[in-house]
This record gives sequence, structure tokens and C-alpha cells, in this order.
Amino acid sequence: MPDRNKVSQTCENSKLLSEDHNWHGGKILDQANAKGNALDTQGAIRSERFTQRALHKHKSVLPNSISLNGVLLKPFGGRNNIQDLVRARYMSTLPKKPTSLHSLQEEVLEKQMELVELAKLKGCYDKSVLDKQLVLVRSKLFRDYAVMIISVKAGSQTPGIDTEKYNKDDEHTFVNLVETLREATYHPNKYISSPIKRVWNPKPGKSEKRPLGVPTIRDKALQALINLVLLPLVEMTSDPNSYGFRPHRDCKMAIAAVRNQLKTTDLTKVRFSISKRFNKVGNQSAHLMRANQDKWILDADIKGFFDNINHKWLMDNIFLHPSLKKLLEQWLKAKIFDDGIYIDPLSGTPQGGIISPTLANFTLNGLEKTVTDSLSPLTKSVEQRMQVKLRDGTYRRFALATRLIRYADDFVVITRSKNILDKFVVPAINSFLKERGLWLSPQKTKQFCLSQKDAQIDFLGYTFKFNPKWSSRRTMIFSRQTEGAIALYPNRMKVITFIDKLQEIFKSSQNLSAMELITKLNPIIRGWANYYNLDNSSHYRSKVKEALYRLTWEWIKAKHPTLGKIALAEMYFLRKNTVIEGAVDQNSPLPDESVKKGYRMFKNYKWVLYGISKSSSRFSNKDITRIAYLLNPINSTPIVAAIKHLIPNTLLNVHAFEDKISELIKLKLKISLLSSSKTPTLKEKLYKKQEGKCHLCDKRIDFDYLHLNSVHIHHILPIKSGGGMFSLKNLALTHSWCHREHKH
Repeated sequence: MPDRNKVSQTCENSKLLSEDHNWHGGKILDQANAKGNALDTQGAIRSERFTQRALHKHKSVLPNSISLNGVLLKPFGGRNNIQDLVRARYMSTLPKKPTSLHSLQEEVLEKQMELVELAKLKGCYDKSVLDKQLVLVRSKLFRDYAVMIISVKAGSQTPGIDTEKYNKDDEHTFVNLVETLREATYHPNKYISSPIKRVWNPKPGKSEKRPLGVPTIRDKALQALINLVLLPLVEMTSDPNSYGFRPHRDCKMAIAAVRNQLKTTDLTKVRFSISKRFNKVGNQSAHLMRANQDKWILDADIKGFFDNINHKWLMDNIFLHPSLKKLLEQWLKAKIFDDGIYIDPLSGTPQGGIISPTLANFTLNGLEKTVTDSLSPLTKSVEQRMQVKLRDGTYRRFALATRLIRYADDFVVITRSKNILDKFVVPAINSFLKERGLWLSPQKTKQFCLSQKDAQIDFLGYTFKFNPKWSSRRTMIFSRQTEGAIALYPNRMKVITFIDKLQEIFKSSQNLSAMELITKLNPIIRGWANYYNLDNSSHYRSKVKEALYRLTWEWIKAKHPTLGKIALAEMYFLRKNTVIEGAVDQNSPLPDESVKKGYRMFKNYKWVLYGISKSSSRFSNKDITRIAYLLNPINSTPIVAAIKHLIPNTLLNVHAFEDKISELIKLKLKISLLSSSKTPTLKEKLYKKQEGKCHLCDKRIDFDYLHLNSVHIHHILPIKSGGGMFSLKNLALTHSWCHREHKH
């Protein structure tokens, strides 16, 4: 039998092709909007007839890997000239790679929204919904888009067990994958998943390692395809306070949701206000209230979440057509290759697969409702009926209700009393998880209130901690309401881990110039400061600044052991009175601006490490002197109140596949602009100028990906046509795919 994992091109028998032709010429043409499929199929039929005649004529000389039973042909370059001739003839009839990722994205999103609308009317398990899923994954539109998704991801260059990477320079790679997806979706019974290569990545700040599974390129593409029709239904049924692995939601929104439940309050004032505004029942409710530091918290940890999801439960409940379930079953049962040993998984889904985050969210969707429903015996009690009228006329429960906030498998529950946790919440969670083959870790799951000594919540890299009186010397927090307050600041161990990372970079960069070192460090510092810019982060940002200053001096001294401090300072540190005439600022201002005397950006910073380099411009033969400065983590980005990231109640149930998502996108854009750097890079300047939109397609650019290769700087008027090389008026920010497709 041929090895089906290594084949890469379709060769179907005439009966199957006839069925394909009828399929593409029938009603499915309208449903999938697959006009191109009909032409593609006709060409494939003509090619197949030629192929079968050639195979029959030269049957004796062809290798066993070519079959008329739907087995794919091998790539070009084989020893048999007849096989190459047959394949060349067949390949000439195949469609070419689409040039516009953006146009595909728009069409795919439209079809996904149609799928969601149908599911709202009929239900996610309805036959019409599942049939539409199958129609979509078989359409050329979705197959093209799935392959293009993986081609632009960094993971396309991470080989699986077959050691193959996505070859962007070879158009046949794209065409082969698209046809492979067609074969798999039309004949799922013949599909066999390749083993998954396991790699171990260290967890930040811990000695433990996290197992990641790396599928082959073929399996990645197929997972991306199935995810296109599964994700919309999972999104539609997601919990309101679920923030992980969801489009247009992020860690800071989850942190803001927790912060909203744990704001510093003056309980006396709140009770007095409620007693004035409400009747006797409201007055009783006011006395039932607890200060936020006295609320009880369940800091939950699911034991080995990705490794223990029950396969049977997943297969019985997933929103997938039966034919597509067969593909999912192959991925779940795929052998894992770990350090020379093949392992048969009995449960779980490998971390690292494209579809794994969607499966994770599907598994835990409904947990929030389960917790809410568990409190039904309390429905008639005072604490469940306490509400406050908001400005927009709606009513909201006033901090007495139980809240569950989840990011992927990491979640916290905040409620009024320990009794509610023990009697209602924890049993409901245990029952929910048990059905899915999961359980809470007894060692890591904790119950406490913040008013207890040394109690704190560690959530997504941040710490929530209460202190009855914060030391003014630490400048950690200042509350206008009370001396005691709940602070939100970077987790101490995360800060230590980051400083250790900086130290390793300095040690490994002893042979680099100052310019090269700064170029290496600045993106890392900027990324850290962008994330840790909430509430009371200034204290630990100062610690990082101090560590940077110390590490810089150590690096300079090791580089020049015979020079004194004054000489070293003159060589490497920019002081207030330093003037470098004609130098171009590499950090922020445009290259046609010289560095100003008494550099304003660092007016509160005595010295700053700088580097100079001379290089020729890629637009001219002139040499340009460039200067770069080491970023200061204190003032590189402004500190923002966490509550600014809070999703309003009116948008909590909005998901990525409905029209109202535009309002949530606008909210994220507003927050991104609010968090823009005080020492902006050129991209950040353009981002603010364009209000976060792509110059070419007018769609939103995600601020989180601003400094990655997915965002390009575009010259509106080409340099060769007289456009300004560095003029702000002639520069625009675009998506990388929009930029590649654009022609002047």
C-alpha cells in the first residue's frame, strides 16, 4: 500500500469525477458561490481522461504510488519521465494561487456570517447547518483561504514530523495543498492524519515545560479549513465573560473584568447611598454587601486541561458534520512522536494545533451559565434581587452577584461568601468538568478573600492585592476613598523573569555595537511596557529601568575594561547637553529631522545609552548617520486605568460574526490610541494619524501586531516618481497582504 501521508496530488477514478461534476453543477454551486469550482472540475475531468489513458498505456513502468483510487501523485522531480509528463499536463489545468488575501477574507467572512444566521434560526446541530458546513469546506473559496492563512503564519516554516516547510516561492505548493484539502473533504474515510511532533517549551519563570504539538503542513491546512466553519458556531455560543482565543478580545479585557469586580470602594458611603435610594429591601441589601477585599474568590486551575479533554464527549457534542467529525477524530487519535517514541493519546488535544484553541473554548463554553444556574435556590433571596439603575435606564446587579471571568482554561470566580462557593459554585463546576473528563487541581485551586494576610490573585501576568495601608515610599497606589486599597500591578515573578531575560541578552551581545544592542533590546522593552501599563504598574516599571541601567553599565565595563567611568560615559551615554549634528533619529522622529539639543524626550533622564551607525540609504547612494536610544520602560508607553479596557454590558454578548462587532472593534481602537507610546515609533505615529485603519483597504489594523511583519509602511507616491522618502504626508500604514497586492 502506498504511504498516503507523503502524496500530494489528486488522481480520481472516472466514477468519482462524474459525481464531483454533478455536485459542482447542481444546487451546491449557488450555496457555496463556487463558480470557479465548476470550471476547475471540468478541467480536472479533461485532465483525468488524459491521465487515465497515459496510466493505462504505461502501466508497467509507473511506480506503485500512482493509483486510480484517489491517491495523490508525487511531486515533480521523480525519476519517471512519464509520471512527470502526466503530472505536468494535470497541473496545467489547475487554478492558480489567488493574489488577494483581503478579498478572500471578505468573502469568507460573509459566508461565515450566513452560517451563524442559519444556526440562530435552526440551532447548531440542525442538519441544514451541518450540511452548509460541508458545502463551505468543499468550496474552492474556503480551501484557498485556509491555505493562504497558514502560508502567512510563522508556523508555516516550522516543520512537522515530515520535515517539510511551506515553500512560498513554489506556486505548486499552494496548488497541491488546495487539491489535498479537496481530496480529504470529499473522501474523509481515506484521510489518515500524520503523527504529531512534540516539542517542549519552557514556561516563563518556571522550571516546568509546556508540551506543544507540531502537525505537518498538510494537517495544518486541513485544520485551518475545518476551523473556518467551526469557529463561527463556537463564537456564537461563547460565554459573555470568556476572553481567551477569541477574535477582538484580549488579556487586558479579562483583567479589566476582574478589576471591575475588585475596585477600591468606601463601603460606608456605598451603603448609605443604597439605603437612600431604595426601600426597606434595598436597605437590607446594603447591609449584606461586602467590601471588595472581603469578597470570596475561587482562583481555579484545571489539571492538565489540554491533555485530559474527553474524546468521546468532544465527538458526541461538537458542532460538525459527520463527515468532518471523521477528520477531527483522526487528529485526536494521531500518534505523538516524542523523543523517538510514538505515543497513542487516549484523551486531550495537542497544544499547538490550529484548531486546538477553538476546541478548548468549545469544551468550556457554558461554564459561566452553569455557575449562574447553580445559584437558582438563591433566586428569591435579597442578595440576588439587589439592582442599581444605570444612566442609560437599564438595571444592573450591584456587586452582589457571583461573577466568573475566564481566559482560555484560566478562570476566577468572585462571590459574596464562602458558603456560596462551597455549597453551590464549586459542586457545579466539578460536575461540569467531570462530564468533559476534567477536574480542578487540588494543589493549585485556592479559595480566599483579599483581606486575608498575604492573599493575592495572580491572573494573566498581573497581581491583585489588598493592603489596609500602602506605604507612601513604595508609591504603589493612591486611593482617594480610603487608606486601604486593592492594587493591580505586574506579577513580581514575571518582572524577575523579564529582567533575567534582559540579562541573558546583554551577556550574549558582548560583541555587538551599541547600535546593534539597542536595535535588539528596544522591541522587547517596548512589548513588555505595552502589556504592563495598567493601573499601578509604575513601581515595577521603575525596577526594570534600574535593572537596565545596571546591566548597561556592566556591558560597557566588560567591553572596555581599561577605561574609566567618565570616558565610558562620554562614549555611550547621551546627556542633556549632547548635540550630534546631522544625525538621524532611528527611534522615533522621521529620518529627515536632526536630533534636537537637550533631547526633550529624556528631559527627566540624566543619561541614556545611545548608538550611532553609518549606512547607505536603500533609496539613494548617500550615506546616512543614524542614531538610536535605549527605550525607557517608564515613559515609553503611558499607564492606563484597567477599567478603560472593560467591555460594556451592551457588548458582552457580541461575537466576531455579527454586524455589531464593529462597535467592539471601535472600542479596541480607542483603547489602542489611548495606550500609544510617549516615544512613538514611525509605525505608531502613522497608526495614530490614520486612526488605526489600513490606508489601502480602510479596515482596522490590530495594534498588537503593529511591530510585526504583518504591517507595512507604504509610499503613497513612489520614490522614483518624486515622492518623499521620509515625508509623513507620503507614508501610510497598510496590512502586509494589502501592500503586496497594491500596484502603483
